[in-house]
Amino acid sequence: MLFLFPLISSSQTINGKVLDSLNNPIFQGSILIKKSSDNEKILQFSVIRNGKYSLTLNDYDENIIIELSSYGFKTVYHELKNIKSNEKYTVDFYLEKDDDIKLDEVILKAKKATYKINGDTTSFDVTSYRDGTERKVEDLIKKLPGIEINDKTGKIKYNGKSIETVKIEGDDLFGSNYSLGTKNINIDIVEKIEAIENYSENPLLKGIENSDKVILNLKIKENKLSFSGDANLGFGYGDDFVKDVSVNLLSISKNYKSFITASNNNVGLNKSPVNYFSSTRNFENDQNYRTQKIVTESTFSSVLDEDRSNVNDIYFGSYNAVFKIKKRTSVKVNFFYVRDKIESLNNINSIFNLENETILNSDSYFTTKKPELYSLDLDLKFNSSKNSLLEYFLKYNYETINTNSNVVFNNEDFYNTNLNSKDNFFKNKLIFTQKIAKNKALVAESNLSFNKTPQSYFLTPLPNFVTNNNSDSGSQFSEYSKRVFDLKISFLGSFQKHKYSTSLGFSDSNTNFNSSFKEDSFDENIIEFENDLKFKKTQLFLNSEYNYKVGKFSITPSFLLSKLVQKLKDSNLDTNLSNSDFLKTFQLLLNYKLNNISSLNLGTGYVEEALGEEYLYSNNLLTSYRNFQSNSPSLEIQKDTKINFYYRLNDLYNQFQINVGTNYSYSKNNFFSNNSISENFSTINFFFSDEGSSNSTIYFFTEKFFSKLSLTARLRTNYSILKYKNFVNDSEIRDNKSNFFTNDFFLKTVFNRSLNFENNFRFNLNKFESNINQTNQNIAITESFKVIYKIKNKYFAQFSSEYIIPNIDKKKENYLFLDASLRYISENKKHEINFIAKNLLNNNKFIQVFNSDFSTTTFENNLISRYFIISGVFNF
Repeated sequence: MLFLFPLISSSQTINGKVLDSLNNPIFQGSILIKKSSDNEKILQFSVIRNGKYSLTLNDYDENIIIELSSYGFKTVYHELKNIKSNEKYTVDFYLEKDDDIKLDEVILKAKKATYKINGDTTSFDVTSYRDGTERKVEDLIKKLPGIEINDKTGKIKYNGKSIETVKIEGDDLFGSNYSLGTKNINIDIVEKIEAIENYSENPLLKGIENSDKVILNLKIKENKLSFSGDANLGFGYGDDFVKDVSVNLLSISKNYKSFITASNNNVGLNKSPVNYFSSTRNFENDQNYRTQKIVTESTFSSVLDEDRSNVNDIYFGSYNAVFKIKKRTSVKVNFFYVRDKIESLNNINSIFNLENETILNSDSYFTTKKPELYSLDLDLKFNSSKNSLLEYFLKYNYETINTNSNVVFNNEDFYNTNLNSKDNFFKNKLIFTQKIAKNKALVAESNLSFNKTPQSYFLTPLPNFVTNNNSDSGSQFSEYSKRVFDLKISFLGSFQKHKYSTSLGFSDSNTNFNSSFKEDSFDENIIEFENDLKFKKTQLFLNSEYNYKVGKFSITPSFLLSKLVQKLKDSNLDTNLSNSDFLKTFQLLLNYKLNNISSLNLGTGYVEEALGEEYLYSNNLLTSYRNFQSNSPSLEIQKDTKINFYYRLNDLYNQFQINVGTNYSYSKNNFFSNNSISENFSTINFFFSDEGSSNSTIYFFTEKFFSKLSLTARLRTNYSILKYKNFVNDSEIRDNKSNFFTNDFFLKTVFNRSLNFENNFRFNLNKFESNINQTNQNIAITESFKVIYKIKNKYFAQFSSEYIIPNIDKKKENYLFLDASLRYISENKKHEINFIAKNLLNNNKFIQVFNSDFSTTTFENNLISRYFIISGVFNF
């Protein structure tokens, strides 16, 4: 106050009215204070409010000019002379309209908005995120803020949620197999990519059901709406002739949309929705309707990208279309065909560190895997009225896989194995929706499915540990067959900030399993290891969910009550098991929206459910050339407790996001393994126990774009602890703990220049501990670096390196991969030429290390050798 008092006491004030010629107040305008001696210099500034102004002057001791202006009126001036300190001046202004207003041209320049948010829809402008290196939609989606893509499966997450599908101009062409579109559609025809949250697949349930689903929608450029496509012809040479050929056609009209793709390559690329290299499938929605395969298909999991390790020759074709018949009827067809030939040369060395002994296993084998798959999806939708919808879905898959392996067993014996597997799956689904009021609806849903998975497994000659009859060969046949019928009726409603749903349903499942092992000994067949069982499961259930939003809070409790009856008949053992249980499942979800860009979420639940059908057979089965598996069947119920907590922030404006959270689950009881390991073979028996197991996970993800540095930084960290029990070679029960830690740090420059860089550092730790004072761990490091050079949006040169240490304890066993590419794009973008040089150092093998609580396995596999390929791409 002492400091302010001299200022206040020596200041001047000026105020007054601002009116037009009719004494109406003027609401907008500006007042400038200038020196009389220098009217170009502005001393102070103020504005007109509601026809008045008021201004505290800065104690001037000279004459000043008051300049007042308002749009549409002539500017006026007033001079104050001999002004004195601590004086109050009143000056009123009367403005005249200016009928001759001339505005100078004003040019505003700003960057194009990279995104727009409209309710639940966030629209990303494609051109804002492109740097010219992208070819397909998937390449660009990886660069959008808030979106993550699994490179191996093609699955997409937005804000931590898995997306349901990718639409084209609002129509769902692909369903859950949306990677068909993202991997094959040319990004040049896409104008915008929309992320739509709280999506309701059924339009009659929008605003009624409590949905947290997310989808993506591709907006196509107007000049590409009728017909567009591209063709790629690529040929080259390495150890052998290499090829990469594909064609894609997109057609869009008022009543018809279609996407057709066909491709063939032998450079490790997979453009189909199924992956036979690592055996990842898109069957999540049908898991309860499918059966098991007893003999495990050969998989070739690798930390390397598949364009290095997948020695393949894949043919893939797909037709996807939506027909709109009149206004009320639509038909969707999805058909695809996959045929592949995967060859793998492997050396496996395993060390089993047991309590009182150490066992060594060594195998070398060459495997040829030939899968073939036909898949058909048919969807029919008929709006019988404005408030009713009838939907019919048909799914049919027919798959055959032939796998042949030549095995050198423990560096001594030679064996040949052949596995023929089939998977025949058929499912019908019928859904009827009736909207009975503005905010109420009834939904009836029924499913009927059939699935068979026969397998024939041949071994020549037959290993000694399998037989005592000196047989030259043997064969095992096994088949699961399953039929499921279920029916569910749901009532959904909403009012104000409340949403609720109640479902009553019935499910009936019948599973049969048969297996037998035959030894071909001289002129007779000796049958051993037979299984013959029938399993029936019937369930009547009541499910209810309620959602209430108040302020920034959202609370969603739900429960599932069911009566479960299980019956198992094992004809081989002449035993019958039955069990009747009343199952309870409860879940509570809490969400607190901190602001428009961040939220806190808490979820907790208790689940009681039946265990898997793969644990029901009792006699031995040969699951590989050195492994037997059996079970001690049980119809007990598994009881799990789960809790998760996470924080999410997605600030698109500042291009900053954070996902951090933790998950914990505890199984009160489960099936555990009793392992018996020898130099020649291993057996595993699974038995049910009341012993518990737990899994804890902490994850952290953040990404930030630093505009001043033109740099994007991303950090992804996961740490999990799994506690479980098992038995090994007649040991006491073993308490085990596994620790998995992964860290991925990514940097990318986005300079507005020709040269840019990418760097990715990965750190992986796998550590197992057991109560017998045994510790087993492995640390692997990967460092990837990429240089991108661009010249006038026509030429793109790329050089990349990847340095990998599979085992930090053996640093000399490291790998360096070098790749290079050159791309030319014509000015009209109608065609382009690509030159690719892969694996320049010609690494022909790669070693990985896998460990468990009692073993360390070194897995060596062959790689795609060095090759050079040149391709021409034609866009139309």
